Amino acid sequence: MLQFLQGWLWAFGAAAALPVILHLLSRQRLQKVPFSSLMLLTRLEKSQMRRLKVRQLLLLILRTLALLTLVFAFARPLLRNADSRLSNTQTAAVLVIDESASMSAMGNTGRRIDRARELGHSIVESFGPGDRVALLPDTGGGAPPNFEYGRADWLALVDSVGAYDSRSNLGQALLWARRALDTVSTGAREIYLVTDGQASAWQSTALRPSDDVKIYVAEVGEDLQPNRSVRGVDFGGVLWVAHSPADLVVRVSNSGSDIHDLPVSLFVDGGRVAQSSVSIRRDDSASVSLTLPGVEPGWHHARVEISSDAWPRDNVLHFAFETAAGLPVMVVGDEAGLVAPVAAALRPGPTARTPFQPDVSSAVSLGTELDPAVGLVVLAGVESLSPSAWDRVLEFVRGGGGLVIFPGANSDRDNYTRNLLEPLWNARWVGRTDSLPARSFVTLEKPPSHPLFHFLDPGVTFPEIRFRGTALLTPIASGAVRQRFSDRSPAMIEASLGLGHVVLFTGFASPTESDLVFHPVFVPIVQSVATYAARRGALRTEPWLAVGARPEGLPVAEGEWNWVVPSGDTASLPGGPITLPTLAEVGIHQLLRGDSVVAYFAANLDPAELDLTPFAEWDDVVGSAEVTVLDPTGPIDKLITEARVGLDLWFPAAVLALVFLVAEMLVAWPGRNS
Repeated sequence: MLQFLQGWLWAFGAAAALPVILHLLSRQRLQKVPFSSLMLLTRLEKSQMRRLKVRQLLLLILRTLALLTLVFAFARPLLRNADSRLSNTQTAAVLVIDESASMSAMGNTGRRIDRARELGHSIVESFGPGDRVALLPDTGGGAPPNFEYGRADWLALVDSVGAYDSRSNLGQALLWARRALDTVSTGAREIYLVTDGQASAWQSTALRPSDDVKIYVAEVGEDLQPNRSVRGVDFGGVLWVAHSPADLVVRVSNSGSDIHDLPVSLFVDGGRVAQSSVSIRRDDSASVSLTLPGVEPGWHHARVEISSDAWPRDNVLHFAFETAAGLPVMVVGDEAGLVAPVAAALRPGPTARTPFQPDVSSAVSLGTELDPAVGLVVLAGVESLSPSAWDRVLEFVRGGGGLVIFPGANSDRDNYTRNLLEPLWNARWVGRTDSLPARSFVTLEKPPSHPLFHFLDPGVTFPEIRFRGTALLTPIASGAVRQRFSDRSPAMIEASLGLGHVVLFTGFASPTESDLVFHPVFVPIVQSVATYAARRGALRTEPWLAVGARPEGLPVAEGEWNWVVPSGDTASLPGGPITLPTLAEVGIHQLLRGDSVVAYFAANLDPAELDLTPFAEWDDVVGSAEVTVLDPTGPIDKLITEARVGLDLWFPAAVLALVFLVAEMLVAWPGRNS
């Protein structure tokens, strides 16, 4: 539909009659002039007369069209859609600028967040007096935004945005923008979204703006320059004990061209302790192993780092850990023939290079609270425990402790079934399986490839370890079985409970029932299983958390506590049982008591934020709401104006008038020369 912003100028359209009037007035009338002779006059052919008349008519048309198109242009013609509005309609707009970590990435035109600010300024230029603009966080939520009325305030809002370590939730932000606009009862309502189009930013898309709100989107997520990132560190079966080296596996991805010998470094407490290199093909990933050397007891902070590139934020992964001088282990049992070999396997001698510090106790000791320093409990031939003792042990596992169980031939099947097997495996101990025929023993298979055997020497083989009897458990899901007997019945099962692990041997390991304790393989088996089960018990906190998470697991007692963030800012914490602050920045956070470090906490980008994959279509994330995608390379303010009020035809009309004037000059020129 064609409309005119300055329709009253059509009154000047009457000027188009001037060429017609002048043409009529300038027509020559025939006059009789006496000549003495015609010799001095040039004969004018009829064809020349016709061409002259055609040219005069063409000049008349061109002059008339030139005047009409000039009036048409100055009347400001608009080609409008059915839902276009008048340009003088006041607007209430909410501006949402993506501030997630991926906006700090370097594109072909600079940092994405810098480009977003430029686009924000261009969007502001499209507003006029009386319009209202508010800036909303890219995660939604919080207090309703205040609408600002001045251009200086609008520009200040745009300049305040930045790329932070958090993850956005643009779906939620659009919902809150819609709620903010619900407070506006008059005028047009608009939402402007500036984002890099990262698919993971749409954590919530179920709640969408209604159709009476127009959404304008400007994308700044052009292709990155070549980018490599540290995608994760596999700590495997690391047992955080002092002076014990540990192998870490680092995964590095590559979204650029093939790269060869990319350096990968490991830093501990600020110093480089290991370095390797990795070659990765385009759009692929690869792993590299680094050895964490033995360190002194106490808290340590570390990071894995690759060389910087288009997005430095994903080139480093921080982690923190505490190493203990040793790991206290509580070995519980009344059968000396089994308890003593288990304790000896955990620590074969006073000078043995093992982290375990076993302490033998009777089952009665589990009637009281467990020592918080204990990282592993081993039940060796325990006949039964009271329900409260079982609850205490399982609560210890939920908190991150490890539990290893060697049932005995005299263990109470019903007691184990009610308090252990049914809650963890939904199984029952239904009887005893004896070797048949007599003195024909069942042997263990070679262990499968599983983290439970991470510390078991690959060269260890399982000789014929003979069991005279085993516990018959049914049913046991195959996913819980970690080792089988040669008749395929379960020999070792495992379950995760809370933050900890439970490992149970089904074969009776006492010397009267098995020759397991006499084999050299017994010590490696116990060491490996204990390490796997206790690795969380030795780790009081996660090695790292995503930005925005809140650390747990360290109760804070009375005293002077301080919290130091990676940027160096310090805040005081109240004494007593408190909740630790959230990890707001990437890097190492410190919990201090006075000036002494009590704990380190590492924060990294949310793994979802590392995925820069864009979504395919806007309709996938905003549903049926009307979306106008603005070309970020064009004049944003003009594009917005056209989307609001329609296509402005002033410029093409002015050009057309100029064409008519030039054509008139070209047609009239021969006549002037003659």
